[in-house]
This record gives sequence, structure tokens and C-alpha cells, in this order.
Amino acid sequence: MGMFDLLPDQCSACLAPYDKKDKQMVTTWNVVVREEEKIVRLYCPECWSTAQRIIQDVRDTDAE
Repeated sequence: MGMFDLLPDQCSACLAPYDKKDKQMVTTWNVVVREEEKIVRLYCPECWSTAQRIIQDVRDTDAE
């Protein structure tokens, strides 16, 4: 929570705007915090889903 002021106002991938006062956005968007680097990234549900699919595809390919 100490890095809350670093939370972006848009998706870090597609730049969709983020409204910190919108309850639905607050509960559906994903925040990634890298404390050592003092980096906070924010991802909309669509970009988060895309990233998760890519990660799973890489894992599936590595398992073959």
C-alpha cells in the first residue's frame, strides 16, 4: 500500500483509462508491484487475460 501513489491512470499495456473511483474497475483490474524496483503496473481485464493465455501457451510448449 505504500506504493499506491505510483498506481497508473491507465492500463500499462493498451493504455485504456483507469478510474480509481470506479468500483468495478477496482475489483477487475490487476496490479503488479515490483517493490525492489519501485514499479507498479496496472492491467485491464482484457490485457491480463491475453497475458495469461500467452504464459499458458509457453508453458504448454515447454512441456512438449
